[in-house]
Amino acid sequence: MRPLEQHLELVITETDIDDNWQLKDIDTTLHPYRDQIRAVDKQIREALNSL
Repeated sequence: MRPLEQHLELVITETDIDDNWQLKDIDTTLHPYRDQIRAVDKQIREALNSL
């Protein structure tokens, strides 16, 4: 499998997660990265479909 062209790094702090280590508000946390998430998702799907 080839390396992806896009990558995404997020900083998630303790204030973003609850006692069960789940994001409290996933939309607020991920919304600023929506376009990057979609680009990475597309590349992953294309890579998997080419196997």
